[in-house]
Amino acid sequence: MSALVIAAHVKEGLELADQYKLPPVIKDGIVEHHGTTLIRFFYQRQLDLGIEGDGNQGPAFRYSGPRPQSRETSILMLADSIEAAAKSLDTHEPQQLQALVERLIREKISDGQLDDSP
Repeated sequence: MSALVIAAHVKEGLELADQYKLPPVIKDGIVEHHGTTLIRFFYQRQLDLGIEGDGNQGPAFRYSGPRPQSRETSILMLADSIEAAAKSLDTHEPQQLQALVERLIREKISDGQLDDSP
């Protein structure tokens, strides 16, 4: 249920964009900024509780997408995930931040999140 609540912010953001008549390029950023990434915290919590997943890091634990379709929305995805992860660090040493950025970019690439972006 918590994963669904987290994922709902994309739909809610799109509804606000429609309400305020924001341009399509902004709407693209809203719907693509998480792609189909795993909502890792809640997926891991399910595994820690011993509840079996579907073996595919289940759709219930992934954003609905689509994956980024442009360079801009890809950068937005990376910036958003890096900013969120950096907040959880105990220290913000340059080497630690660089390692975090490199790891998150590798994860997005290996998960196929940037495959639809030029």
